Amino acid sequence: MNQTEVILEFLRAGVLDRSPNIQHIESIDWERLLVQSGKQGVIGWVWDGICKLPISQQPPRQQRINWGLSAQEIWSNYQKHCEVLKTMITLCNENNIRLLLLKGIGLSKLYPKPQSRPCGDIDIYLFDDYYKGNKVFTGHDVERIDKHATFVFNNVLVENHYYFLEPNTHQMRSINRYLESTLNDVCLTEGGYYTFSSIADFVFLTMHTLKHFRETKMVQYRNVMDFGMFLYHNMGKLQPSLCFDVLSRFNLVKGCEMLIYLSEKILGIDLKEYHFHQIPIDDVEQIRDAYLFENEDIEVGEGGFNLKKQYRCVWRYVPRYLSYYMIIKAKLSLIIRIMFRIPASMSIASWFYQQVIHK
Repeated sequence: MNQTEVILEFLRAGVLDRSPNIQHIESIDWERLLVQSGKQGVIGWVWDGICKLPISQQPPRQQRINWGLSAQEIWSNYQKHCEVLKTMITLCNENNIRLLLLKGIGLSKLYPKPQSRPCGDIDIYLFDDYYKGNKVFTGHDVERIDKHATFVFNNVLVENHYYFLEPNTHQMRSINRYLESTLNDVCLTEGGYYTFSSIADFVFLTMHTLKHFRETKMVQYRNVMDFGMFLYHNMGKLQPSLCFDVLSRFNLVKGCEMLIYLSEKILGIDLKEYHFHQIPIDDVEQIRDAYLFENEDIEVGEGGFNLKKQYRCVWRYVPRYLSYYMIIKAKLSLIIRIMFRIPASMSIASWFYQQVIHK
């Protein structure tokens, strides 16, 4: 087994809670495995898989310590995020605010060991209480940049969304309107926070995952895993025909199907009932082979999908309205807004007219 296959086998064992099937364990470079797992953001899951081996087949003691310390850091961070989220929910309840949790920590529940999923920030949507929520959590107004306000609450970064997605293209605005239309169908969880309905969450997660393919040259496995695990756990709830119809409205069918093939390759799961057969079979095979762990010559370093080299089999199916042009435009807009302190509620053109031409 090459390095890619070894990582994926341990990863699947950890995520799907089963025993790994590894050949020639004695030849594994454990230190390199740790480094590559870190670059992919999957240390916790790979370590969970390694721990399912008999102790005699696990890494030497010092390397087990290194793995354990790295995993412990992820678990501790997860616990911290859970505590902060619980505090936020309590504050929302005290102030009659509903909290909709977006992606992130909420998706950890899809895994048999939630704490092994890395957590970055906490993404929330407060329905009609966006401004009120900012004051509840910070004590003051927070300036919105693009789609959300960002602040630190109890040492954890929080993004309070005004829009679900950046409203900088017609398609993105259409998806925002669709998601807003589903808010009457949100679900209250045992944790006290709300989630989208299954179909709305599916559309949001598809769009969010595809965005990663335009924002960086290396897309981590874990970005695709959330998508795959969500669909895997919602089989039976999400009818393929409904998924196809809704995705078609936003030109996301092929992009979604590409993510399905990648999910199957990474996780070793079967999602064939969601194969829409919109991608030629030759491209499907190239998509599934777009893994370059063992190739040390790629310019982005080991791991991930090298999108420059895999342009034809990956980028072809990422919606064009997520182009680098739009990303650059959004970043330039952000810089201009910060430099000239332009309110988020006002367009740059309107501000320029009032401040320069009108005067």
